[in-house]
Amino acid sequence: MLLRRLLLVMTALCAPLLVLAASPAQANDASHISSRSGGAYMRDCPHVPAFGATDCAGQQFLSNGTPVEMVCYVDSEAPYASRSPRWFWVRQLDGAPTPGAEGYVWSDLVTDQTMTPACTNQPDDYVQQFQQAAVTLDAGAPAPYGHYYNVTVHPAQVGEDRYVTVTCADSQDPSGFYSYQLYVGETDTVSSSVCYSGVQGWHEVFIDDGSFSSNVVTW
Repeated sequence: MLLRRLLLVMTALCAPLLVLAASPAQANDASHISSRSGGAYMRDCPHVPAFGATDCAGQQFLSNGTPVEMVCYVDSEAPYASRSPRWFWVRQLDGAPTPGAEGYVWSDLVTDQTMTPACTNQPDDYVQQFQQAAVTLDAGAPAPYGHYYNVTVHPAQVGEDRYVTVTCADSQDPSGFYSYQLYVGETDTVSSSVCYSGVQGWHEVFIDDGSFSSNVVTW
C-alpha cells in the first residue's frame, strides 16, 4: 500500500520507510547527501528524536555523495536553534545503499537541491521536477554584515517581461526581512547587491509572496 505522506507530520506515530517495487530513477540529475560529519541519517519522521525516544530514529546512515531524489518537503522542527525547519522526503537512487528506499533527511544535509513540491496526502502529487528552479540563491560578495544575497530569477519558470517581488529571509526572520521589486526580462535576471544578512544560519528568498522559493544556503 503506497505510503501517504502528510504535510503536517506532528503526531507521535510516524510513517515507516517505503521500498518501491518500481525501478528507481538514474542518478544523473540527482541531489546528494553532504555533511561535515560525513553523512546523514534518513529518518521516518521529519525531526530528530528526543534523547531516549524510540520514535523517529535514524533508520539508515547515508554517506556523503549518496544520490537521492528529492520527492517533497515539509517544514517541521529544526535540529538546531535558528536553522531551517525544512526536511525533504527523499528516495535513494542507483548507487545508493538501498535504491528505492525512502525517508526524511534534513534539508541542510542535501546538496544539488531541485525544485520540489510540498508533501501532501496525495501520492500522485509527488512528481520530481527536474526542470530549472524558478529562483536560485548563492552567497554573494561580502556585505557590511555577512554576505549579499546573489539571487537569480529564471523567466522560463516565473514568466518574462514582468516585475516580481523578491523577499529575502533568514533563520532570524523566516517570513522575510526585506522585499523589493525586480524586473524579469527574456534571460536570467541576477540581483546581487540589494539585501544582505549577517545572521549565522540558513538563508532563502521567495518570489511573489511565496509562489516560488529558492534553495536554502547557509553561511
